[in-house]
Amino acid sequence: MAKKVLTPEEVQAKMEKKSEKRKLFFGTFTKALAFFLAIAMAYSLATIAFTPATAPAATGSVQGGSAGGESTDGGDDLDAIFGDSGSASTGGDSTTGGDSTTGGDSTTGGDATTGGDSGSATGGSGSSMSKDEQKKVVADAMNAATAKAAKGSYEIERVCKYQSGKGIKVTMLGGDATSALNGVIQLVDPDANLDSVVGGFLGIGTKKIKVTNGVGKRYGSDGTMADLTNEEKDYMLKAMKLSASDIENVKINGNVYTFALAKISDPQKDNSNSMHRATNDFITETQVKTAISSLTNKITVESANVSYYSILFVATIEDGTLKNLTMSYKADAVMKLKILASIDGTGSMEVNTTYTF
Repeated sequence: MAKKVLTPEEVQAKMEKKSEKRKLFFGTFTKALAFFLAIAMAYSLATIAFTPATAPAATGSVQGGSAGGESTDGGDDLDAIFGDSGSASTGGDSTTGGDSTTGGDSTTGGDATTGGDSGSATGGSGSSMSKDEQKKVVADAMNAATAKAAKGSYEIERVCKYQSGKGIKVTMLGGDATSALNGVIQLVDPDANLDSVVGGFLGIGTKKIKVTNGVGKRYGSDGTMADLTNEEKDYMLKAMKLSASDIENVKINGNVYTFALAKISDPQKDNSNSMHRATNDFITETQVKTAISSLTNKITVESANVSYYSILFVATIEDGTLKNLTMSYKADAVMKLKILASIDGTGSMEVNTTYTF
């Protein structure tokens, strides 16, 4: 069958039709490629980037890992514990997360009810020392007790969760990209979402660790013991190096020491801030930038600001030996990144860790 010979007009029309199809395809493809590249990069950053996190509910008992109010100002959370009293040892037992290790009436002038060298210095009397003196007593007692305890055997329970209504949120090109990212994630794992993926990096959930002579192992879901990840090693007790100036507020009740550190923005793990002199359990801007740059060079980290607040410790020390310690804090993170467009990420978490000996 002979091939149909097209007229010049038909040839021209056919060429124009092909040209229009080509323009439509490449225009749509380019836009789709840009969008999905941005989504992929944002998802990659989310899996490692957010260190946000944090915080204890200081409005309730801090022993036993309870979490309370949602304040973004650490001072509000701690007011219920320290009040406006100038004396660290005034006030009821309930705000210390109390256990029965504090013997006797805190208003009596110190006798043998405080079981130890550091505890006996306060004698349970608020009028015996100024607040600055009490801060020094607590700093010295914690440094000595943790130096010994960190080398020994103990157990850790760390509970980390997103603050209510403040999970990971990502905005891109002026709109909320969280749902879009969740959709991409759920194509791979229908049971996962942005919060759960990022949560793996942050340690969201409950971790139980057993430390024997300074070496830690984590309890697995099947009851067996597993080696700690680098992040989990930071959860272990640190030999503190606090000074009185590191402590913002303090309360002494017999041999129970309750103290708070001031709000800290973007601390580094270089011993230059009070948080690092008390624990390694926090994430820094440097760690975020390193993690992202090691993943891809297509993301520019313009800023990664992490703020920690409501940083509270409650310790029981008997005869210079640490018997129980809880640490709780909150954290907010704000990140600005650049891929094809600016990406903003936010998230807040709270951590409550109990060490038992």
